[in-house]
Amino acid sequence: MWLLTKGAKNPERLTQGQSMELEPSWSPDGTKLAYTSDRNGNMDVWIRDLKTGQDRNLVDMSDDLHFPSWSPDGSKIAFYQSDPRNAWGRSTLYTADVTYMADVTVPKTRKLHESVFVPSQPSWSADGKTIAISALHPYSSRYREGVSEVLLLSFDGKNDRYVSPAPGHSLATRSQNGPVWSPDGTKMAYVLDGLLYITDVQPDGTITGKPRQLTTEQTDTPTWTGDSKSLLFLATDALKQVYLADGHIETHPMELTWQISQPTGQVVVHAGRLFDGKANTYRNNVDILIDGNRIKSILPHQNGRPGTQIDASTKTVIPGLFEMHTHQHSMVGEKLGRLWLSFGITSIREPGADPFDALERKESWASGIRPGPRQFFTGGLTDGTRIYYGAATSINSDEQLDRELNRSVRLGYDLIKTYVRMPDAMQQRITTFAHAHGLPVSSHEIFPAMRYDVDAVEHIGGTSRRGYSPKITAMNRSYQDVIQLLAKSGMNITPTASLQGGFAVLTSKDPSLLENRQYKAFYSEEFTNALQAGSAQYAKLSPGYLSNFGNLQKGIKALVDAGAHVTTGTDSPFVPYGMSLHTELQVFVDAGLTPYQALRSATIWAAETVGVSNDLGSIEPGKLADLVIVNGDPLTNIRDALNVEQVIKNGEVLPIERLLTRP
Repeated sequence: MWLLTKGAKNPERLTQGQSMELEPSWSPDGTKLAYTSDRNGNMDVWIRDLKTGQDRNLVDMSDDLHFPSWSPDGSKIAFYQSDPRNAWGRSTLYTADVTYMADVTVPKTRKLHESVFVPSQPSWSADGKTIAISALHPYSSRYREGVSEVLLLSFDGKNDRYVSPAPGHSLATRSQNGPVWSPDGTKMAYVLDGLLYITDVQPDGTITGKPRQLTTEQTDTPTWTGDSKSLLFLATDALKQVYLADGHIETHPMELTWQISQPTGQVVVHAGRLFDGKANTYRNNVDILIDGNRIKSILPHQNGRPGTQIDASTKTVIPGLFEMHTHQHSMVGEKLGRLWLSFGITSIREPGADPFDALERKESWASGIRPGPRQFFTGGLTDGTRIYYGAATSINSDEQLDRELNRSVRLGYDLIKTYVRMPDAMQQRITTFAHAHGLPVSSHEIFPAMRYDVDAVEHIGGTSRRGYSPKITAMNRSYQDVIQLLAKSGMNITPTASLQGGFAVLTSKDPSLLENRQYKAFYSEEFTNALQAGSAQYAKLSPGYLSNFGNLQKGIKALVDAGAHVTTGTDSPFVPYGMSLHTELQVFVDAGLTPYQALRSATIWAAETVGVSNDLGSIEPGKLADLVIVNGDPLTNIRDALNVEQVIKNGEVLPIERLLTRP
């Protein structure tokens, strides 16, 4: 956390170390900050006294907590407890008594509401009787999609009720984009179509009057000043403040810099066996010479070479693995980076995230502040007028789309993902823009997407605006048209077979997978029990989910045999981070691919899809030093890729014991 004094350019650093401090919220009197931190292992609610500099843990629960928000009188803090899917799942609203002094007759926390699917940060009414959030309002019970609207939760027993300043029109991503109640209780601020608006409200949140637009540039995370006369907001990459009286806007300059961690010196890895990602056999008894963060040469083993010696003479060295489809969130905490690396995953492709959250993660991992993989990210799920997930951006006009596309360039996206309800004509426009700026595009569609050169498609199943999957039938079959379209177009597909039942199938057949040391280090027994119960329930409701999984595997084999470009990804956290990539590899091999083909899909083919194969994806002189040392013979038994002993990411050597240990 940092504190910027108005008028100064250099912020003051408030917290240190590898733990993550997030979502600071001012107390009404401006003397304290409520925030979340994982310094005790998972995300808890903390309070920082700015006068004394002291921190205290207000709430510690078994699951991660997020979005603390002070009540108007400063006596309570509202917050959410998340489920294991973090920001991609459900959250339950609580309040905590800030003045609690261990009186056992008075509960410290109180549950206010049953879980809500991906809600926004709570905002209190001035009288403390109502909380406003942004929540999904489905169009019907037939399917999950709808719009994000203001949901009012009352403490006086009244029913929940949706209100909307723009009926039928979705608010911005459900995170910290409003609704935000003004301290005097007369107005609500919110982001709509990427712009900041306010509207007058009654004390109970009922909307009155006509909404007023305050900005003309891309806007995120508005917060009120204490006098209710202005709002601070994030304008893509700058902090600005808009004044209600005359509408003028001030910019608050801030100087924050970071640097990529560049190791120095030489490392010599003596590899008993080397799978370089290119040949389908090992190179035996070689030295991999690393200079700084790049591979200098690969030579027959020779004792006495200068540099730090890594003895892998009885082990196998493989390229760092790519996870090509995951959705992350800072709520998971610092452990997420260590988790990925412990499974041998040195590169992450994230086709859907809060862009600021993802960019902070990318910079922190690249700078070495926290250990973690390389991050290739995009922003929210670029969608049409109906949305579902909290990270979905509902596009309603060409002008709004222009702002979103310009933000992708200014924040340095690595790809653009169009989601389920994005119309074909807009998808084509997005693709033209992205390619002009060197960005690949992915979606859930194969046609007409491939006609205008969309680069990749996610999921062999998955939702679609067609109302059915264009890639797989209800019996998990992919027919010749799908196989040929993908093979001949060159469009990459990440099947996410572990999501489509592969994880449940494999762990049911072989429960010992869940005894893996990395999995046991990061996932609790309670998590595993809930995971298995959920899989069993889903299989009961949809028996074909597991019994027809072999048909899905036949489709993957047919794609590879036809020459399609296929990569490994999982859609975690809907299946567990890290472990699910290894079940994906196993699913590919069980489908009939060789371990060589499966490993290529997680290395060089993945690097080609991301656009970084000149630097990553194989172990060759001149490439970046991302490699994994494992016990066993993964070209014979793909499961041996799980037996990680050491990871080298960007030339930094990370023993498995360090990765499994919380700092």
